[in-house]
Amino acid sequence: LLPGFELTNNRISNSTETWIFSSTTLQLGAEMKWTDKFKSVFMFTPKLSTTFTGGIDSKDLQFGGVVLNTKRRNENFDWRFGTYVNGELFSVMIVPLLGFNWKINDAWRLKTLIPVNLELSRIMHKKWIAGLLFIGANASYRMRQQLNPFTSFPGSYQPYLDKADNNAWLYSDIYLTKNIVLNLKAGYSVLRKYRFYDEDDKLGLKLGPVNIGNNRVDSPALMNNGFSFEARLIFRLGLK
Repeated sequence: LLPGFELTNNRISNSTETWIFSSTTLQLGAEMKWTDKFKSVFMFTPKLSTTFTGGIDSKDLQFGGVVLNTKRRNENFDWRFGTYVNGELFSVMIVPLLGFNWKINDAWRLKTLIPVNLELSRIMHKKWIAGLLFIGANASYRMRQQLNPFTSFPGSYQPYLDKADNNAWLYSDIYLTKNIVLNLKAGYSVLRKYRFYDEDDKLGLKLGPVNIGNNRVDSPALMNNGFSFEARLIFRLGLK
């Protein structure tokens, strides 16, 4: 079994307004080993993605999951491929995944899962890993509070936020205990887009980074490219 739980909280402010939105994700999965060289991970990821103001209802809930297969080539190299699917507020999002995990030597490792992740890491100490990281992420949040009609976003009274964020990071994982990790990241965003949409503005489908059937009316960009800093406390628990 592969249980997990993730809570994220976001706060964005400018000179006149502040937006706070969060997501709470439950991760329920299992690993199936088919042969000595081939295994699969199946993960169900329901989440609440909202401002958590004024209560919670079914519109705040999203259902998703991932299937990730690993094919071992040798003791230092694995191929990885699969699919991530989630019911976002803008449409169903389907992300085909393809990549590898290469143990270059005892200290260095290169991992990628296109189009969402690229990581070059080095084991600095038995309790410290550092490296370079690129993450491409897309998520949506229900903005339950009504927006002021005299702001930049008039008419959006049941909006959602479409958050597309691509970041190149320097990162550090510090193992406080075997299962508790302090994750620190600093970097710069690329092609960042945070935009509000009315809840009826939808895509036909999102396939990887491609929007299909996009007739939405864009709001002004909430954030531009810029420096990013992030700190997370990660609890990892594996059950057998």
